[in-house]
Amino acid sequence: MGQKKNLNHFDLIQEIHRAYPALRPALTALCRPRLLQRIRETLDSEFRPLMSTLRREMILACLKQRLHELRQRLALRAVSDTPTEDTP
Repeated sequence: MGQKKNLNHFDLIQEIHRAYPALRPALTALCRPRLLQRIRETLDSEFRPLMSTLRREMILACLKQRLHELRQRLALRAVSDTPTEDTP
């Protein structure tokens, strides 16, 4: 990677994606729609007694926005939930 300074989280992931092709399947796996659904299920089951509905929905909204940004940065159009042979 180059000597860029002040990289934010998305810049860093974008640089890793560009510079390390072997890691692309793992980074792409972070963008699968099913992951967001699993997070929702976990929030609603395990964290329901600890957080209000509003708080859980706000967390999910933030994660959706981050997922959208990540997909844009990695130039991913539609990522399926079907793993490839390179991804777990």
